Amino acid sequence: MRRRTDLITIRGILVPVDWDTEGTATKAAILTDNENEYLICDKKKVNELVGVMRQIVEVRGEVREEAGQKMISVRSWNQTAWRSKARTGDKQ
Repeated sequence: MRRRTDLITIRGILVPVDWDTEGTATKAAILTDNENEYLICDKKKVNELVGVMRQIVEVRGEVREEAGQKMISVRSWNQTAWRSKARTGDKQ
């Protein structure tokens, strides 16, 4: 696994993975086309991304793994569209 300080750019669909009692997403993850799931670490970033849930996003951040779960601390993001399959998913 990469060291905590390494930055990675991933592209995938942003999905909610946990909700509060009012139905607002409290946790989210990015699902890449090569079946990796990256849980977004920062609740503030999840709140920032609520408007693009179930959309394709490109995220740059620091990745770590805890108990088999890949997690990303988002530094920057943008909404995007799928490109050719060879260019989607995890990339350095």
